[in-house]
Amino acid sequence: MWRNCVLGLALVLGAAGGFASDAEARLATVRFTQPDATGVTAFRIYLRQEGQSYGAPAWQGLPTAVGGVYSAQITVADDVTVYATGTAINADGESALSNEIALAPPAPVCGNAALEPPEQCDDGNTASGDGCSATCATERIPACGDAILDAGEQCDDGNASAGDGCRADCTRELCGDARLDPAEGCDDGNTAGGDGCSATCTTERIPACGDAILDAGEQCDDGNAAAGDGCRADCTAEACGDGRVDPGETCDDGNTAAGDGCDAACHAEGPTCGDGVQGAGEECDDGNTATGDGCDALCRTELTSSVLPLYVNVGGPDYTDPAIRTWRADPPFTSDGTPSSDTTQGIAGTNADPIYQSRRYGDAAGPPVAFELPVEEEGLYFVRLHFAELGNEVSKAGQRVFDVLLDGAIRIEDVDVMKQVGKRQAATREATVYVSDGVITLELLPQVGRPMLSGVEVHRASEAPADVPSPKPPKIVGCGKSCR
Repeated sequence: MWRNCVLGLALVLGAAGGFASDAEARLATVRFTQPDATGVTAFRIYLRQEGQSYGAPAWQGLPTAVGGVYSAQITVADDVTVYATGTAINADGESALSNEIALAPPAPVCGNAALEPPEQCDDGNTASGDGCSATCATERIPACGDAILDAGEQCDDGNASAGDGCRADCTRELCGDARLDPAEGCDDGNTAGGDGCSATCTTERIPACGDAILDAGEQCDDGNAAAGDGCRADCTAEACGDGRVDPGETCDDGNTAAGDGCDAACHAEGPTCGDGVQGAGEECDDGNTATGDGCDALCRTELTSSVLPLYVNVGGPDYTDPAIRTWRADPPFTSDGTPSSDTTQGIAGTNADPIYQSRRYGDAAGPPVAFELPVEEEGLYFVRLHFAELGNEVSKAGQRVFDVLLDGAIRIEDVDVMKQVGKRQAATREATVYVSDGVITLELLPQVGRPMLSGVEVHRASEAPADVPSPKPPKIVGCGKSCR
């Protein structure tokens, strides 16, 4: 009875649930297929893992019906095969183990982020090139410093240290690559010498005038940039006869011959400005070329007080007109504005074109261009201004309009040369002014465009030309000597 009953037992095994990373409970199911269980008081299920023996039963119970299904669990590593069998118990005792079956572990699924043998890795995808391949095998990721020369690396010495020939970014340490490595004193991106950094990337001395070392191409080098000590700032020797006037020389005509205006010691022969002797073409000579002492650097009388009448060629050089009147250049009287000259333009209405071919412009946005015109004494003075429109800056009336202030008061309003005479025509405007401090301050106050002026005459009112108009009451504005 016992043996026949046991032999009729069949076991059906299956897995329940998923697998954990290191172990999983396996479910063994026992199904009774014999016709009945007459005389059987209990059935037992035994489970074991591969390589071990059966121990205590994993389940024991009495079947309730033919074909009943019963189960038992065992915890094993997820790559281990589970074995199951069963016995029956009756009045004679427990039958022998029989009908052993095996439950192999499920096949691993690569890409499910669970490490399942025989996987080496599982990063949740089946892409390669990220350290874990499409078959869940570990991949090598190229890296600088791993002592393996990969594509894009010039070197790889297995470390991130510099100064050993291979940098931390796996590029070679080379002289001339414009990167300063530990063994280099410099690296200027080339391996040429003579530029301060040698072909081996050591610092070179760069020859320089003034460093007290005589280099090729230098005639001298006294360690300074001062002149007058025999060696110039460009390290050429100071020598009479070389065409360069050095301190101590009053001339240097490129030779040491005498009788040509400059003697063998490079001193001027005959009268020269600054020698204390007034020569031809000099208005004065006070023995120096300093300014501010009544005689300027060109040996012209400085106008601390003017010998009237005064004629100023604004923006141009000294000029003697057909009436043998000397027009002075304007630098002693102003440094404001922008001088301009065009000697190719013919001027109608005058035989003294050079006066109108030069001019000085102010700024359209101000401040006014100002002139300081010295006079001899307190009194009433006549001022005549000269203008001419040249060039393309103005093409019609209203594009350049300005006022003229004398000692802070508007004496001439709405100067518009295009409206008055047109282009390339000489134009004049006149006014009188009473002066108490020995200086007439003349200012050009812009309205539209840049104000400009070509010439100025100053006369005593008693000596003014016969066509002088009657004085016009001044219009006082908020600028003049007090705001300069």
